[in-house]
Amino acid sequence: MLIKMTPTMSIIIVLMLHLVHFTKSSSDKYFVDGDLILGGLMPVHDYNETSSKCEGILASPFIKRVEAFVYAIDKINNDSAILPGINLGFDIRDTCYYDAVALGESVNFVLDQEHANERTTCSHGCKIEQTPSPSCKSIRNITGVVGAQRSGSSIQAATTFGLYQVPQISYLSTSDELSNKIKYKYFLRTVPPDRFQVSAMIDLVLHFNWTYVSILYSDDSYGRNGYREFQQQSADRICLAVEEAISASSDFNHIVKMLLGRGAVTVVLFLNVEIANAIYDAVERLNATGVFVWVASDAVGNAGINGIAQHEAAAEGTFTMVPYSKRLPEFDIKFLRTTPSTTLNPWFAEYYDRRVNCELNCDEEWPEDDYNSHDTLVMDSVYAFAYALHNIQGSLCHKDRPPPTGDCVRLLQEVSGDSLLEELRNTSFDSLVNGRLEFDSDGDIYGRYRMSYFQRDVMGNLRAYPIGIWTTGGFSNLDEENIAWSVKSSINGSVPRSQCSEPCKPGFKEVLIYERVQCCWKCEECTGSTIVDQTGYECIECIDTWPDSTHMNCLELDNVYVSWGSHLGSLIIVTASIGLAAIFVIFVFFIYYRNEQILQNSEPLLNYVILIGVSVVLTSTITLAVEPNEAVCYAARLLPGVGVCMMYSSMALKSIRLQKIFKVAFASDSTQNPKLIQRSKQLGLLFITVSIQIALSLIWLFLRPPAVLSIRKVEGDTARMEYSCNLERNEVITCLTYNFIFITICCASVFKARDLPDNYFESRFLSFCSFTTIVIILTFAAPYFVTDEKELFTKCIYLTCGLILNSWIVLICMFLIKIYAIRYVKPEEETPNARFRSSTTLSTRTLVTSMQMQKRTWSTNSEGSTM
Repeated sequence: MLIKMTPTMSIIIVLMLHLVHFTKSSSDKYFVDGDLILGGLMPVHDYNETSSKCEGILASPFIKRVEAFVYAIDKINNDSAILPGINLGFDIRDTCYYDAVALGESVNFVLDQEHANERTTCSHGCKIEQTPSPSCKSIRNITGVVGAQRSGSSIQAATTFGLYQVPQISYLSTSDELSNKIKYKYFLRTVPPDRFQVSAMIDLVLHFNWTYVSILYSDDSYGRNGYREFQQQSADRICLAVEEAISASSDFNHIVKMLLGRGAVTVVLFLNVEIANAIYDAVERLNATGVFVWVASDAVGNAGINGIAQHEAAAEGTFTMVPYSKRLPEFDIKFLRTTPSTTLNPWFAEYYDRRVNCELNCDEEWPEDDYNSHDTLVMDSVYAFAYALHNIQGSLCHKDRPPPTGDCVRLLQEVSGDSLLEELRNTSFDSLVNGRLEFDSDGDIYGRYRMSYFQRDVMGNLRAYPIGIWTTGGFSNLDEENIAWSVKSSINGSVPRSQCSEPCKPGFKEVLIYERVQCCWKCEECTGSTIVDQTGYECIECIDTWPDSTHMNCLELDNVYVSWGSHLGSLIIVTASIGLAAIFVIFVFFIYYRNEQILQNSEPLLNYVILIGVSVVLTSTITLAVEPNEAVCYAARLLPGVGVCMMYSSMALKSIRLQKIFKVAFASDSTQNPKLIQRSKQLGLLFITVSIQIALSLIWLFLRPPAVLSIRKVEGDTARMEYSCNLERNEVITCLTYNFIFITICCASVFKARDLPDNYFESRFLSFCSFTTIVIILTFAAPYFVTDEKELFTKCIYLTCGLILNSWIVLICMFLIKIYAIRYVKPEEETPNARFRSSTTLSTRTLVTSMQMQKRTWSTNSEGSTM
C-alpha cells in the first residue's frame, strides 16, 4: 500500500537524519540544469564513522562512473534521434559509500521537489498559499534517479522514492531483496540480481567437483540474501562446512580457525571488499596462506586487484565474478584526457590531485586496468530513462497531434511516476556496448557475468585473469587449463579437492560425522543380509532375497524345498513309495488268501482299515516332499492325522477284542464264545473316531488356512529360500493328543491280555506296535516341538521320519508276519513255526478253552505249593 508523504512526515525524516549526525563537504552535489532532471546517487568519497564525515576521495572507478553518467547525458543531448527538442539535466549526489548518507540524499531529493512545488504557479491561477486543485499540476524537479551503488543504499533510497513514485534504476545493486515489487515497486536495475550470481558461483563450484565448501557472508541485506539464495540453490548438491555472518566487529582470527578446523578448501565470500580484506589479513596472521580457494562475489570482483592490494598473498587463488559489461574505448580515452579545467565535476579536482600525487609518490596505479568500473552499466541506466521518455514523448507530442498548449516539455515534466515506470518496464534497446537490454516483470535483467582468477604473472605480480563468461545457460569457454592453482593441496597442478570425505566403496554406508554437514562421513560396511540403500546412509535388509558380492543389490535366492531333486526328498519319496507298493501287495495277497483261517480269525475288516490308514500316512509324507502349494498344504495338514487315526482306532478295537476274550476266559469255566463287537458296530465306531479327527483338522484349517511359508536360510556367505507348508504346532499337538487316546487303549488292553497262550502271537505284535509307537512319538515329537519355527527342513525331517518309521512298524508287525505264516509255515510240522502258524488259526472258542485249562493248571500248582 503506497503512502503519500506529507510535509509533516518529511520533517520527521529530516529530524531522524539529523540524529544520524553526519557531516558533508560543501561540494556534495554535481548539478546541471535541463528540461528534465535525472538524479544520481553515486559514491565519490568514503565515510569516516569516527569523525562522521565524508572524507577521502574514492578510487578511480567511482569518479569514472560519475563521468560516465555525464557522458551519457551529453551523448543523448547531442543525439537528435533521442528526445528531440528536450535537453536533459542532472543532479548527482555523493552517497559517501554509506547507507545513511544515501538515505539522507534521497530525502533531500524529495524535499527539494516539495519546495519546487510550493514555488510553482499553475497556469490556471493557483496560489502558493492555497491547496493545489487536481487541475493544477506542478513541475517535477526530478524525473528519475540513477543509483545507488550499494544494495543497502538502494534499499534505503527505494523506500523513500517509492513514497513519492519516483522511478529508480541502479547500476550495481544486486540484492535479491530489491526484486520484491511489493516493497520496491519503483526500483529497476541494469545489473543482474544476486540469484544469477549465486547460480554462477554454484556452477563453478560443481564444475570442479567441490561438494564441501564454507560460506562467509556480510551481515547486511547483500550478504544475507546471497547466503539464503546459495542455500536454496545448492540444497542436496553442496554441503556447507562453515556458515558465518560477518560484520566489521567480528573476530576474524576465530573465523579463520573455524575454516581450518572444518577442512573445506573452497570458501565462498559474499561480502564487501573491506570485510574480505579483514579475512585475508587474518589468514596471513595465522600463516594460512595457500590453504583456501576463494570464490568471491562481485563486491570483491568489482574492486579488482587493487581492492586487495595489501593482502595479495592471501588473496592469490581467488575466483571473482562481476556483472558482464564491456568498456567503451571512446569514453576511456576521454576520461584519461579529462582534467579539472575540462569538466564541471566538483569532485574531479580532488581526484586529479590524488591521482597525480600517486603517480609521483606512491605505488598505487591510476587508473587501474584491473578495476571493473562498470561505467557502461551507468550509461545503460541513463539510456533506459532516455528511451522511456522518448517513447512517452512520441505519444504526447506527435507532430500530427500537437497538444493543445503546444508545450511538449511541460507535458513530459508532468508525466507521473507510474506512467514512467510502466514505460521503463516495456523499454528495450541496444546498449552502447553491452548488447540488448530489457527488463523483466521485476525490473531486473537476465544474468551475465565475467569470471576472473587471481594468479601471478611471469613477473610475479598478482593479476586478474579472465577465465570465462557465464550466462543463464552456463559457462562458455571456461579456460581452466591456464589456471595456476596456488593452494598447497593441489598435486602437480591438478584441481584441488574440496570434499570432506571420499566416496565409500561399494557395500559401505556413509555415517555422518557432523549432524549438520551432509558431506562429512565415515564409511561403515553393510554385512550379512543387508545392502546399502539408495541414499547411501543406511544398511537395509534384503527381504526374501540375498545381497550380491558388493552388498549393493538384492538378488533373488534359489527356491529350495524338500523335493525329488534333493537327497532328503528322494529318500522320503522312495521309502514311502516302497511302503505303498508293499501295501498294494498285501491287499492283493489278503484278497487271494482271504479264506485262510489266519486271516479269518484276525478281523479282516480292521486289517483293511489299518492298511488304508498306513497308505494315507505314507501318502501324506510324499506331500511333504513335493513343491508346496495351497492344495499340497491342505493334504499335508489333513492326511497325517486321518491316517494315524484310522490305524490306531482300528488297532484299539483289535486290542479291546483280545481283552474281552481274556476277561471271559478267566471269569468262568464256560466254553461259549464271548460277546464281541459286531462288525457293523466296528464300522460305526471307526466312522465316528475318524470323523472327529477330520473335524479337528478342518477346524484348524479354518483357523489357520494353509499357506506356503518361505524362510531364508543363511549358511556362511550364501543363502537360499526354503519353502514349506505352514504346519501349525498346536494342530500337531491336537492330533497327537487325540490319537494318543487310541494308543493308550491299545497298550492297556494288550497289557491286560498278556496272559494269553504263548502261541497266540498277535497280542504280542499289537503290544509291540503300541509301545513302539510311544517310543517313536517321544523320539521324534520332542525335537519337532523344540526346533525353531524357522527350521522348516529340520521339522519336516522329524515329522516324516516318525510317520514313515511308524508305518513300516505297523506293516511288518501286523501284516508281513501273517504273510510269512501263510506262505512258509506248514501246519502238519511239529516245529516252532508250525506252532506259530497254528496259533494264528485258533478260533475264539478254542482260545477260550485253552486259557481255561491254563487257569486250572495254575490253580493246581498253587495248591501243591501250599501243602
